[in-house]
Amino acid sequence: MEYQKLIMAFCFHSLLILFVHQSQLTYAGKHLCARDEAFYLLQLKQGLTVDPNAYFYGCDSEAEAKTLSWNATRDCCEWGGVTCNVFTGHVIGLDLSSSCLRGTIDANSTLKKLGHLQRLNLAYNKLSDFPLGNSISQLSSLTHLNLSLSGNMMQIPAGLTNLSKLVSLDLSWHTEFQLGLTTFRSLLQDLTNLEVLLLDNVDVFGNISELPKYLSSSLRYLSLGHTNMFGNISESQIFHLPNLQVLRLGNNPLLTGTLPNYRWNFSGSVLELDFSNTGIFGKLPGSIANLHSLWRLNLRNCSLSGLIPVSLGNLTSIRELILTRNNFTGNVPSTISKLNKLVYLDLSSNHFRGSIPESIGNLTAITVLALSYNSFTGNVPSTIQKMNKLSYLSLSSNNFGGSIPDIFANFSELSFLGFDTNNFTGPLPYSIATLTRLEALFLQNNSLTRPLPSNISGFQELTMLDLSFNCFTGATPSWLFHLPSLDYLYVQHNQLTGKLPNELKSNYVEYSDINLSYNKLQGEIPDWMFSTSLGRLDLSHNFLTGFVRQVWPSGNIRYLNLENNFLQGSLYQSFCDMVILEILILAQNNFSGSIPDCLGNSKSLIYILDLRMNKFHGEIPRFLPTRLEYLGLYGNQLTGQVPRSLVNYTSLEAIDLGNNKLNDTFPIWLEKFPYLRVLILKSNLFHGPIGDFESEFPFPELRIFDLSCNGFTGTLPSKFFKSFRGMMDVNEKKNRNYSSY
Repeated sequence: MEYQKLIMAFCFHSLLILFVHQSQLTYAGKHLCARDEAFYLLQLKQGLTVDPNAYFYGCDSEAEAKTLSWNATRDCCEWGGVTCNVFTGHVIGLDLSSSCLRGTIDANSTLKKLGHLQRLNLAYNKLSDFPLGNSISQLSSLTHLNLSLSGNMMQIPAGLTNLSKLVSLDLSWHTEFQLGLTTFRSLLQDLTNLEVLLLDNVDVFGNISELPKYLSSSLRYLSLGHTNMFGNISESQIFHLPNLQVLRLGNNPLLTGTLPNYRWNFSGSVLELDFSNTGIFGKLPGSIANLHSLWRLNLRNCSLSGLIPVSLGNLTSIRELILTRNNFTGNVPSTISKLNKLVYLDLSSNHFRGSIPESIGNLTAITVLALSYNSFTGNVPSTIQKMNKLSYLSLSSNNFGGSIPDIFANFSELSFLGFDTNNFTGPLPYSIATLTRLEALFLQNNSLTRPLPSNISGFQELTMLDLSFNCFTGATPSWLFHLPSLDYLYVQHNQLTGKLPNELKSNYVEYSDINLSYNKLQGEIPDWMFSTSLGRLDLSHNFLTGFVRQVWPSGNIRYLNLENNFLQGSLYQSFCDMVILEILILAQNNFSGSIPDCLGNSKSLIYILDLRMNKFHGEIPRFLPTRLEYLGLYGNQLTGQVPRSLVNYTSLEAIDLGNNKLNDTFPIWLEKFPYLRVLILKSNLFHGPIGDFESEFPFPELRIFDLSCNGFTGTLPSKFFKSFRGMMDVNEKKNRNYSSY
């Protein structure tokens, strides 16, 4: 009987609680938010401004609307970024991250009156100081605080240490903070419930061996990247924190030591280890295979060496394995094929050798595979065709040989493919030309042969195509110039023939960089190649004979190289109309007539002018581009004198007037040119004495000086050689190689 009464009483009590809660929810439907807290939020808004320029890493219209939606006519629990307790109506969460907020939340701000606030996120704004200063201690219910990249905060207030309920603290990306190890210790000692701590890019500057003494045993997530931590991790107890799941210590180059070769205490729970860009060295211990729950291991750019342990295949939960830029050697163990959850594998920039195991095809979940900059040999395993989820595949800079397998037909997600700088032979696989999402294709520096495909069905999103330094033959296919998204086209140093197309399809988007040099192209250059969006054009070392038209659009070409062709006739006015042209190279052609004065118009931006080995005659123009650094007129039929107006072109670094018919005395007025490194006057009709220098140190930077095969008389003054300080300077970095243009 008593039991039945107890059951009835419990049911009645439950119904009463349900009735009360329903009543609260009914009232909440009308006005859930506590009115005083709505007022506090509106006051907070008054002290801040929404500024489209006050953002870090993105601030879109939706983010701006977080505070723009705050007004008294709406329930504050419906405002952007505000979270309320559904029963009490108190504000318990405030997320104003990426909200374009600028201003100060000072100690008098009404924010401190939100006594029930548990979560506060002000990340990615531009606040002028730490919110509330010491008064932040009044937010005693706070459990989560995120102030990452939130403005110019110079110091951490002491009041922060009073937030005893805090379990998650993110102060990352505040390079102004000078936290210091003492303050850091105090912070850790007082915040005993911390489970998550992120201080990336904060200047902690502490010894890693001292750190674990102050860390809570409840800590699950610790991120101290780029904090100037130093010391030997081998001597640290950081690997003994029992609940640690994520440990990030990357970008601390003063951290050294070796990874421990024992069963780490947190091995049952660890999910991520990041020691990238540190000074750790030694071998990758086989005991790391005990971290059965590990899903991410980042050891990028360390000093690790030796073989990859076979036991690595036991990390069956791992999704990201990053070992790039180390000194690992030997073969990649076949056990790596057991990591069937692997999504990201980067073994690039090491010293791995041998062939890639066929079993690598078992990694069917992988999206990124980077094996570049090693010494791998053999053929590309055909089993790679099973890895059809790949979005990034790079085998660049190895010693792979044979043909590139034609296995890419089903790679619908592939956006990057790098097979450059190997020993591949044979044709371009047609299946590559069917890839519809490919954005970058690098096949340069191989021995690929045969004609390129005459038709393709892919490449519609391709932005970069590099087929240079191969042995492709046959006619240049028209599709090279019809790809709608292409920005960079490099096909130099091949054996392509035929003519350039005179017209383009209507959907064509102009390239910004085209290099077809060192081929066997013939015919005339179409005017579309001087189009509005083309930034660089290199057609040098071909068999081109002229231009389709004498007038073409002025365009945005900054670099134009037509060297070593069979171009002839006078220079057209269109060369002068290229208003942003900076480098013009027309050497080794058959251009004739006089050098047009318009090249030196006041708007010209040309600083490299190379007209060597042509048939120009007449005098050197008095006016040349004012920014000129290199003037190459060697091997023409120019007469007259060196124009005295050159004295105004003090930026000149190299003047090559050799092998002409110039009739003048030595241009001693060039002695004061501060940057002149090359002066070539050989094989002309210069005459008379060199003369006396006015400067104490004439030609201070001169490195190449050639007066041979002229009619100079008298003796060379000893001062002539003693003053050539530039020739005594062996710093090659100061020497610009103009032949590279």
